[in-house]
Amino acid sequence: MIGDAVNEAARLTELAKAVPSRVLASDAVVSAALPSEAAYWEKHGELELRGRQAVTPTWTLRADPDPASAAPSNPRSGPRRTR
Repeated sequence: MIGDAVNEAARLTELAKAVPSRVLASDAVVSAALPSEAAYWEKHGELELRGRQAVTPTWTLRADPDPASAAPSNPRSGPRRTR
């Protein structure tokens, strides 16, 4: 497998080593998640990934793993994927 998605995943995996949860996800991944799954994520920030011109919005796992305590402040827009 090669391509932009694989390169992005490899870069995020490397950068995640410096994050307390050791997990980073792109905005595209969290945006595609069901609301019940997205509740486990919080905005991490925008990162510059090697080989990309635009910054990549990233998310990390919430410090509080209880999704019920998540405020509905995930301002994601765009189409949602259904299963």
